[in-house]
Amino acid sequence: MALFDAALPAVATHVAGHLGSLHAAEGYALAIFALGPFVVLAIVITIVSRRDRAAERHERHERASGDT
Repeated sequence: MALFDAALPAVATHVAGHLGSLHAAEGYALAIFALGPFVVLAIVITIVSRRDRAAERHERHERASGDT
């Protein structure tokens, strides 16, 4: 197990050195794929919460107008 732990950083360094740095487009794609799902989730949460609040306001208005 100690041999594996010692060899892993060397392998990672070798692979990273072999692949080289990312091009600008690859960096942008990586950022989009890494952060995109969280942005979409935030948008969905915002839309659904606004819809729920509007439905609650509509229900309150219906109850208030039905009482009179």
